[in-house]
Amino acid sequence: MGILDSVISASKAEGAAHVNILVYGNSGVGKSKLGAGSSERPLIALTERQAMITIRESNPQAAMVEINCWEDLQALFKEANEGIRAGTFPYDCIVLDSLTEMQTKLRRELEKGKDAKLIQGDGSLSMKGWGVLIDRTTSLVSSFRDLPIDFVCLCLCDEQVNEETGVRTYRPSVNG
Repeated sequence: MGILDSVISASKAEGAAHVNILVYGNSGVGKSKLGAGSSERPLIALTERQAMITIRESNPQAAMVEINCWEDLQALFKEANEGIRAGTFPYDCIVLDSLTEMQTKLRRELEKGKDAKLIQGDGSLSMKGWGVLIDRTTSLVSSFRDLPIDFVCLCLCDEQVNEETGVRTYRPSVNG
């Protein structure tokens, strides 16, 4: 029996297909507009109010929730997860706008915290603090990604230029 004997038709595949997308770009290129138009009824977790007008004009059916701290984002995940499992979640997509700013908020919270192991003498994160930042970010994004619903994560873009070759590299502007 060969591997081709186990081929199944896509029409017989089980489960629902969900989209998980990471979009990154410079400010003003249309990431929020893309997120708002990603589905009929998205829930958009915003870190900055400036995107509200764009979202309203792109999709009046979109719902927005302002994220002021890392705890807000954790609460959003918990409530969305419970609502999806209970069949009461009224949205068909969650959009994080933007992960770059959400991670910056977490970094500031960690720097203001009282855990001396996470902070250096100058008030910046220690190596352990950076590890906590990266682990929390990865864990939360993975949790949203694993929900049985479409997920769009928006980030700013980080551009780096190799001084020797002049080659430009673009990547999401997040740590880790």
